[in-house]
Amino acid sequence: MCLIRIPYNLHVRCGVEPTGVLFLISSQDTTYHRPLAARLRDDIINQAESQLPNTNYIITVHMLHEIFNFPSYWAIKNAIPLVRSKLLGEHVKWVVWLEESTHVLLQALLEQLVLEDATRVSEELK
Repeated sequence: MCLIRIPYNLHVRCGVEPTGVLFLISSQDTTYHRPLAARLRDDIINQAESQLPNTNYIITVHMLHEIFNFPSYWAIKNAIPLVRSKLLGEHVKWVVWLEESTHVLLQALLEQLVLEDATRVSEELK
């Protein structure tokens, strides 16, 4: 067994299937909301690139107003069926739904997710 030590005590095992974390930024296609969503998306991507190189994490970030084009696409209830059919890949273990004004500390979030059982949480939501 091989462990890679990532700063702040997050451990990822080598040879283990990747852990996908899908971030969905709920935002509207307006001049106010677009820049906020883009800033959050860029911040998460920058954190992933700088803090998680060479790990088993697959971090994906989408802004809902860019991928879905129907009224109220930014509402969770309306977007979940499309998220399930179009965005959930085989390695996605976690879906994190965010408002565009949210601040994410990616390293801290991943440290917490390591402690959780994604399969148990998934079963509870069914």
